[in-house]
Amino acid sequence: MKRLFSILALLLLFCSSSSAASKSELKRMSVFISNFTELDLYNFDSSSISMGELIYFGIHHNYINNSSLIKHVENSDNYDSSISAKNVAASVRKYFDKSVTHKDAEYNYKDGKYYFYAADGVPTEAKVREFSREGKVITMKGELCRYNAEEDKDEVVGEFTATAKPHKWNGKDTWAILSLKSKLYEEKL
Repeated sequence: MKRLFSILALLLLFCSSSSAASKSELKRMSVFISNFTELDLYNFDSSSISMGELIYFGIHHNYINNSSLIKHVENSDNYDSSISAKNVAASVRKYFDKSVTHKDAEYNYKDGKYYFYAADGVPTEAKVREFSREGKVITMKGELCRYNAEEDKDEVVGEFTATAKPHKWNGKDTWAILSLKSKLYEEKL
């Protein structure tokens, strides 16, 4: 009987620790996908994404998540902020595993910097609810949420399916996005 209880205790311990690891991994995946949805990038395939979209991501990802890299620009009618092209390229490499060809897309590019107007909005957060692996491709599925200030809670505004591959960036394990497909519930927006 003692042996049966010992086996059950070990099984319970194993199940709880693997479930905690899954919650941690779901959280990491949610943060990863939110890096795209907070910029209103809901539907794309990284194999056909344009250079302009990659530059947009690199600039605005840093504006939201790495504000210390953004410099205020005075006395210009065309822009109010700048960021080093090197930092834009690093973000694109980290999240897409792609190189950037620096150019003047929708942004002014000169002297190794992109110049742009800074703007804030209401970010959409991704919450990964389930994932699966097939070979090196991870498929993540979940909900898109926005904070509803009136009700002081997150409101589900859509759903998504994303694919990514394992990727090393600056010696750390992460993912490179392959695709993101979303369905937004129009009545919630």
